[in-house]
Amino acid sequence: MHVKSCHPQPGDQARAVVAQAVRQLPQSVRIWSKAADLETELKTKKRVFRKALESIPNSVRLWKQAVELEEEEDARIMLSRAVECCPTSVELWLALARLESYENARKVLNKARESIPTDRQVWITAAKLEEANGNSHMVERIIERALNSLRANMVEINRDHWIHDAEDCEKSGSIITCQAIIHAVISVGIEEEDRKHTWMEDADSCAAHQAYECARAIYAFALAEFPSKKSIWLRAAYFEKNYGTRLVKKILFSFFIYLIHEALKSVGIVCGTVDGNSALRSAGTLLLQVLTLPLAPWLDGGPENLRSPCCGLAVHHKNKTKPTRPG
Repeated sequence: MHVKSCHPQPGDQARAVVAQAVRQLPQSVRIWSKAADLETELKTKKRVFRKALESIPNSVRLWKQAVELEEEEDARIMLSRAVECCPTSVELWLALARLESYENARKVLNKARESIPTDRQVWITAAKLEEANGNSHMVERIIERALNSLRANMVEINRDHWIHDAEDCEKSGSIITCQAIIHAVISVGIEEEDRKHTWMEDADSCAAHQAYECARAIYAFALAEFPSKKSIWLRAAYFEKNYGTRLVKKILFSFFIYLIHEALKSVGIVCGTVDGNSALRSAGTLLLQVLTLPLAPWLDGGPENLRSPCCGLAVHHKNKTKPTRPG
């Protein structure tokens, strides 16, 4: 009622109305915010917010509005006080960490984890901080600790939320953190027989959101779990064809080397022997020549048309030539 009544009033009269409202309702965040809005001078706005925070020190909204008016150093000091008054506000803790030096930011995030043991964003920010400061080897460990700690605090691990977080990390430039999150949560809650299908859908979803590093991490994980699945190798290659071909030749080469190993084994030639190594070197030379050509035609048409490439490889065994087809 008090806030609405000040709208049609001239400036001084509106301030008088709000001042009276503040005296009557000193715990109203909305009225204090309106009082600050009516002031035109920055110095006066700051004074209003300081008085407001004396009355309502646990208002996250008032702290955020007050901090926005300050220069960086004063904002840092104010946020240090804010997290004492609002220790469960993730926003305030993360804002303070962003303004601190690396060492102090680590301390801030450690305190934040103690105050809010059930929030994943503090852990993710800690991982991003280490990545940004050249400590990439710590990122995976932090994400693993995050999952263990959250589970210990009875927090459900929602893989969809975490994958969305990974996409946000990629967009902010934290590629290693994004990859670590994908590797940590990609299998959570997925039945074994559904893994391949679900992971391919996840990769498609990430690609649709332009989170290409997330999609690459999913393909890499899937290939580590299913190294003999031609469809995954070819989907990964098709993905690189569409979204940046920096890995496509490496993917195809790895795929074909795997198939050659299998083909040699099927006719009794063991890789590691003289015959096996010779055959493998010859096949590898051929593949390198093939892969220097434009992208192979079997990648055209999209994943729904994927089919096995026929490289025409002939494996010599016991003076006989046996043409083999991969897969």
